[in-house]
Amino acid sequence: MAVTGSPTRMRTRIAVPIIAAASVAALTLTAVPAYAATPTGTVTGKVVAADTGKPIAGANVKLWDPNGPYGYPSPVRAIQTRSDGSYTLNLSGIRSGTYDIEAGPNYGSGSPYAGLERDVAGTVTAKSKLRQDFSLVRAGKISGKVSPTAPSGQWQSVKLFATGANKTDDGAQFGVDADGTFTTPYGVAPGTYKVQFIAPQGSGLANRFSGGSFAAASASTVTVTSGKTTTGVGTTLVRGGSVSGTVTAADTRAPLAGVSVELTSTDAAKSNRYVSWGAGYASQTGTDGSFDFTGVAPGTYTVHFETQPLSTTTTDSGSALYVPQYLGSRFASSAKAITIAGTAAQKADVALQRGARITGTLTAAKFSLFDVRAYAKDPKTSKWVPVASKPVGQRGTSKSTTYSIPGLAPGSYKVGYRDYSTTATLPDGYYKDKTSLAGADTVTVPATGSVGKVDQALRYTFVTAATPTISGSAKVGSTLTARANTWSPTPTKFTYQWKRAGKAISKATGSKYKLTKSDKGKAITVTVTGTRSGYTTAAHTSKSVTPKS
Repeated sequence: MAVTGSPTRMRTRIAVPIIAAASVAALTLTAVPAYAATPTGTVTGKVVAADTGKPIAGANVKLWDPNGPYGYPSPVRAIQTRSDGSYTLNLSGIRSGTYDIEAGPNYGSGSPYAGLERDVAGTVTAKSKLRQDFSLVRAGKISGKVSPTAPSGQWQSVKLFATGANKTDDGAQFGVDADGTFTTPYGVAPGTYKVQFIAPQGSGLANRFSGGSFAAASASTVTVTSGKTTTGVGTTLVRGGSVSGTVTAADTRAPLAGVSVELTSTDAAKSNRYVSWGAGYASQTGTDGSFDFTGVAPGTYTVHFETQPLSTTTTDSGSALYVPQYLGSRFASSAKAITIAGTAAQKADVALQRGARITGTLTAAKFSLFDVRAYAKDPKTSKWVPVASKPVGQRGTSKSTTYSIPGLAPGSYKVGYRDYSTTATLPDGYYKDKTSLAGADTVTVPATGSVGKVDQALRYTFVTAATPTISGSAKVGSTLTARANTWSPTPTKFTYQWKRAGKAISKATGSKYKLTKSDKGKAITVTVTGTRSGYTTAAHTSKSVTPKS
């Protein structure tokens, strides 16, 4: 039996229509000095209404990792504003990287304000000290009509894609009434949008954008104004084309069930707006290995056949044993494209090769959710790209777990590891004990069977590692004392090295140091190193003191 594909949002930048209520007229991120006594990073600020200047209590403030689990955005910190509109987001334990920050009142609160999301400039770390103030403007709305109306019991929807800087409502989706009319059920942030009208599943009608275009690039934009409703936004849906096919095993010619099939617009892929332009369709093969996409909008597409299940099991079977690929190639850069014109029907049959696997053991001080990923070198671009991945979860209280990545074609691979817990302090790592993909060792995979013992010891970083401080009189003959301050978790051992003008002082390796005549007028510092099993050793140096006679 064929399983019908439907339009879907495969990789959204904002995973859900976030808050509907809080937009900002101006956004400023400014650095705040960090002090040794407060090593934990924070984002602080205040949320107020732009029109009244009054604080907004209970507003949601969220920090998003745009590269969360399996490439999906994930909120890593969230808090509500206090009665005076102020907030403090604790950055303790976050992974160093790029983040988005967002503010807005609770959805359904009836607030007249709209949400705001912006990229945080630069790299955010667990020690960053940032300030973010929000001045929120009133939201607007969009209304219109779609025809023909959906059959009884079928859902028809409208999706918004932001073209301006504020991405809060990028990908927000809402239903259409039985008579084809719609009005956004909550406030929309002022700005410009491309509006996609999504046809009922199985209707054979093609999705369409504002202005009647089938492609986002040529769609007209809709402007949302603060405090007003933009009316007359609509379209007439027409029948689209189709893409169907059968997935079989190359070695047995038997049909493969449960293979994920993704149809992706090449225009969207080129513009890096795959999901945001709503130009993706997804399906799974039925028991007879067949799939069928209907209502496909005119355009050019690639087809990807994914065989890895999102399961932490190491006992893989069925389609998971076969190599995922695009139509005509293992790599996106050389995939065969298919073109849909009008109501044209296209075929996309494929026979997948049985693959080998990479197995190994991960050890760590603690386990949450890891992603183990295999990278292969694209011969066209000479870049290492991910071709297969497998989630690895905790098994009881064990500090080690096995993994298996099936469905690998013969050749050379690199293996990477990422911790996807929201309090991740495990840096991305690569086999063997490398910190970058470029420097990772390669693993050679045979035509069949498996490569074992691709093991990795995963080392976490300390959530907080304080800058040490020096106390005592800075005079020759006096004794200085080093204080490691608060680390989390606490190292099992601290070591000390006193330095004079940046150079290590011989035998000065205790927490105390008596100043000598050689230290007079020189910058004296101490470096404190913390060690703990399962954690990367960290070292921090104090501010200097300059002894006098």
